[in-house]
Amino acid sequence: HSAHAQQIDFDDEHFTATVLEKIIGEPVNEAQWNEPHFERIGQLTGFLHRIGEAYVAPSGRELTEWDHVPENCLSTHLPDDQRQLPQLSTQAFDYMTAMKRHDQSYGPIHYDIHAGNYLITADDRLVLFDFENSCRGHHINDIAVALYYAMLHQLTTEPDGFDETFMPAFWIGYQREREIPEREIEHIPWLLLNRALIVYGYLFKIWPDEQDETQQAFVQRVEDGIERLRAVLNI
Repeated sequence: HSAHAQQIDFDDEHFTATVLEKIIGEPVNEAQWNEPHFERIGQLTGFLHRIGEAYVAPSGRELTEWDHVPENCLSTHLPDDQRQLPQLSTQAFDYMTAMKRHDQSYGPIHYDIHAGNYLITADDRLVLFDFENSCRGHHINDIAVALYYAMLHQLTTEPDGFDETFMPAFWIGYQREREIPEREIEHIPWLLLNRALIVYGYLFKIWPDEQDETQQAFVQRVEDGIERLRAVLNI
């Protein structure tokens, strides 16, 4: 969506007012939650990565690097128990920090692609918004985040093995825009784990006290995902 920002001066200070264009559309529904939709998510992601190669940020408004995005601090809200989740978060973060930043696979990313951040318009366009977490990062991290949230979505009734449905369709769409980053694919489990721990920390930030049944079920879904990833990574 388009945005217009203007600096307003007031009493030797200033603030920035931003006006956003409202998007008229609907969230994805159960009938649309299928391989053709996952293919569209892949093409949208590939499109962002392709046009990002030519993006030059205005002076003074350069994109933050992924490892300086504020949401990384959500790990401080992780419970410190026998699971050693804070230490696991550090391990995942260190793994990502060690990833090489190749020009062909590192650049502007959305970093929060999920069904709550896009709408389907009446003329069947997929419109992505909420770019406040946009940063410079590994393209494969954007892809892993899209996969993670699709696995976590309430329309995904069987998250275990869901990647085998989602990713083949996603890649078909992605490669319409650019080549699949094959040498980066091996990083996906660690990137999934990092995002799962960020989400888990966020839940304990917003629900620090007793949780209702719906909240407990969602927390359990995130916990189960973390355990599956630990099994895959053998950690």
